[in-house]
Amino acid sequence: MKNLILPILIALFLSACAPSTLTVNPDEELVLEHDSKSYVFSNKVEESKLLSFVYIDVEQKRVVTPSGEVLFYENFLVDHEYEFKYGSIATLKFIFDVNKTNIIYKTGNLLLIQLKINDNEYINLMAETSGIQVLSYVYGFSNKELLAITKELKIDDYKMKDVVPLKNILTDWTQQGLILQPLIEPLFGSRRF
Repeated sequence: MKNLILPILIALFLSACAPSTLTVNPDEELVLEHDSKSYVFSNKVEESKLLSFVYIDVEQKRVVTPSGEVLFYENFLVDHEYEFKYGSIATLKFIFDVNKTNIIYKTGNLLLIQLKINDNEYINLMAETSGIQVLSYVYGFSNKELLAITKELKIDDYKMKDVVPLKNILTDWTQQGLILQPLIEPLFGSRRF
């Protein structure tokens, strides 16, 4: 009996820490996997492109929800010899060129956040931070859609700001911008051994 306690505790710990994933699957569905459940946000990719820079690839997709709203999905991949220089929130603040955020929910590697893009305008964003080399996020949710997501995820305590509807991608990726403000650094940063 004592030999079973440790494996059971390890299994419970690992199941409690199951990571979330945010992907566009081969059927063109934007899917969040969280706590052993799947949430499908869209089923149609309208536009897709891959931006390749030195040490960074950004996959961009414009997707449409069943209700007709437009969402933007980006998957930020860093070369295997590099890592993100900053945490996920600081990286997102740089990507969207914002200073103010409103964190709605954060657990494990799942983040629901509002980014202030103008004086009184916010966008809703969901991010999956699956490590030091990948950052996936989707933005453009209306408050109504985000409220439905918070209910599905059983999130009770949050405060949301009003958001603006989006028609176009807000990120502007350029090699020059990534050189002037690097988001990545060599793996293990400046740590010396």
